[in-house]
Amino acid sequence: MAVYPFTPTGQAVFSFQPTLDGQQYSAIVTWSLFGQRWYISIYDVSNTLVVSEAVTGSPNPIGIQAVEWDAGLVTVTTVEAHGYKVGTIATLTIADMVPDAYNGTFECLIRSATTFTYPLLSDPGAATSIGSAAQNLNLVGGYFTDSSLVFREAAQQFEVSP
Repeated sequence: MAVYPFTPTGQAVFSFQPTLDGQQYSAIVTWSLFGQRWYISIYDVSNTLVVSEAVTGSPNPIGIQAVEWDAGLVTVTTVEAHGYKVGTIATLTIADMVPDAYNGTFECLIRSATTFTYPLLSDPGAATSIGSAAQNLNLVGGYFTDSSLVFREAAQQFEVSP
């Protein structure tokens, strides 16, 4: 994952060069006086606009305390309350788990203030390293197949994966 700290100045636009789906792009972040918010525009190497999107912040990942696989369903317990409404479905990205089969983006059923479940057909085995869960708002979703661009408002940084 590449991280780009967001450090805007009053004199110039903020820019960085992310690699998305294996290609280099230019990202320019500007302030919209009319909209009263930041916008990000992604340009290819020929300076053609690929996407322009309002910058929307994603919450920080929440630490996972425990995972358990049973009959095709993974139950995750978080370290603290996750803030998602019980009984709803949330698209969450599980990261930094070992074995790797636990990792990925899943439609999760929120069971309680600290638990959720997601389907996983085969048993990945006992978790030997615990990671985190995050609701990532992909700013380039639908434009790139493999890469994502997420803005963490609390950390004031853009994260590009892979």
